[in-house]
Amino acid sequence: MIADFLSQLKNAVMAKNKFFELPYSKLSESVATALKDCGFIETVKVFKTTGEPFKRLHIDIAFDETGNPVMTNLKIVSKPSLKQYIKHKDIKKIRNGVGAQIISTPRGILTGQEARKKSLGGEVICEVY
Repeated sequence: MIADFLSQLKNAVMAKNKFFELPYSKLSESVATALKDCGFIETVKVFKTTGEPFKRLHIDIAFDETGNPVMTNLKIVSKPSLKQYIKHKDIKKIRNGVGAQIISTPRGILTGQEARKKSLGGEVICEVY
C-alpha cells in the first residue's frame, strides 16, 4: 500500500500535477504528514464523498515560487522483498539537510531528523529531496 502511495506521489511530481487522490490508509496519511512537515507536501486532507463506502486521501503538492515542485526526487528504500533498517546513530542528513528520510519507528512514522533527536531507529521507508 505504501509503495502505491509513493509511486503515485512520484508520478504526480514528475507530471507537475497540483494534487492527487488515493484510497485512505493510516500509514499513507502518516507518511504524507511527515512529508508535509518537511515542506514537500502542501496539505493532506482525509475525506469521504457521499455514496462511497471508503475514505480517500487528497494530497496537494508543494511548489516553489518558480512553479516547480519542491520535491525533485523520491527514492523508495524499503521494499517488501528487502527491508532496510537503520540505527539512530547511522541516520545521516540527506543532501546536506535539504532532503529527508522517512522512517517507521516504534513510536510511529518520523523524519530522519526527528528519529535522530529521539534516539529511535527503524525501517527506512523512503528518501526525499
